[in-house]
Amino acid sequence: MHTARCYEWDFQNVIPHKVNAEPSMESVKVDLLKSRLEPFRTKKVIALGGFVSRVLKSIDIPHLMVYHPSGKTRQLNDFEVRLEQVRKIYRFINGV
Repeated sequence: MHTARCYEWDFQNVIPHKVNAEPSMESVKVDLLKSRLEPFRTKKVIALGGFVSRVLKSIDIPHLMVYHPSGKTRQLNDFEVRLEQVRKIYRFINGV
């Protein structure tokens, strides 16, 4: 985040009540997530991965989707792809 010139952020897992849960909409406690995200409705929200993006869309939270930095995300093995993700975040945060 520092590379994108973002020095303050918060994090919220969309399935905080399960460890190593397979991502599924059935596992998301929507009411809990809505209440936890409400204070951030006026902030810039970044979704790490497509599943999180789908969850945020389902509860009408505007956001930017970037690749999830997991072992399954092979695209991030490419330096140029990582750099483009940082650029996307920078543009999103700074309105460029």
